[in-house]
Amino acid sequence: MGDSKKTTRLTNREQKLLKQCLVKPNPASASFKKIGGLGRTKRTIHELISFPLMRPELFSSGILSQSTTGILLFGPPGTGKTLLARAVAAESGANFLNVQMSDIQSMWVGENEKNVKSLFTLARKLRPCVIFIDEIDALLRARQRNMAHHTNTINEFMQEWDGLNSNNDGPDADGTGNTGGIIVVGATNRPFDLDEAVLRRLPRRILVSLPDRDARADIVRLCLKDDEVLDRDNLIVQVAEWTEGWSGSDIRNFCIAAGKSNASTSIPTERVGPDVKPPISLAHFKEALDAGDVRPSLNDRAELVKALRDWDKQYGTGAGGARGGAGEWGF
Repeated sequence: MGDSKKTTRLTNREQKLLKQCLVKPNPASASFKKIGGLGRTKRTIHELISFPLMRPELFSSGILSQSTTGILLFGPPGTGKTLLARAVAAESGANFLNVQMSDIQSMWVGENEKNVKSLFTLARKLRPCVIFIDEIDALLRARQRNMAHHTNTINEFMQEWDGLNSNNDGPDADGTGNTGGIIVVGATNRPFDLDEAVLRRLPRRILVSLPDRDARADIVRLCLKDDEVLDRDNLIVQVAEWTEGWSGSDIRNFCIAAGKSNASTSIPTERVGPDVKPPISLAHFKEALDAGDVRPSLNDRAELVKALRDWDKQYGTGAGGARGGAGEWGF
């Protein structure tokens, strides 16, 4: 028992990272069922991430022991990359370390490397664990001359990352001897800015692009599932038509704006009962649309969307891009 306690004891640096980065995704709110329009993506991610975390014993020997420990989710803002990663952790029962650049970077020489090392030792103690790096391009962007501080951080990250395969078969944090895994998931809007060494360690690169019409309808249906809606099926079809080129986040905000429009117009009317809420109608969406309360966030970023799709055709793998069809993705 004493040995197991020593195994799980955290250093001061690990305790700080634990406080800053550990997120406990709730399966009731963070699950694949709560994310609309991502059928093929969910299957791919389940195979690449969830399955190894849930059944680590199958990946402890043989050819599967050489499977990837790195996944890259790339695409425009608001398309559900972070939600996907949280859903993976929640459904697999893994711990979730949400790492920001500010958690690693320090003004003091040598501190970045120590923080990186502590991040990976902490992940081993928390296994099974997902290390999620949002905006990974900001932390691990391509190395440049006269940036030794940044280069040393990337080199340390690569060294620790390479050590995952050789250390993924150790005891779990509870000291029971159960084996677990560690998966690094990066998310970015700009994969073309990543260092080449980082990309080599992220061999599965999945485009999470703008939702097509069916996916947009699925998102609207999911957003309004707990609301009373007039002519629900027709409303969902019409809103999906209106929102071509919108991200999943845009569509959710559109539904919220329509709900607020409904609430504001119903305030002066007499209420039938304490828990009665008037139904949302297509007129409320039209009012929100005409008022300009919500507009697509990517209207002025068409070049970014095109660049991401072009990058996917050249470097993407899995279910995305030319192989899976960009319209398959949702939120």
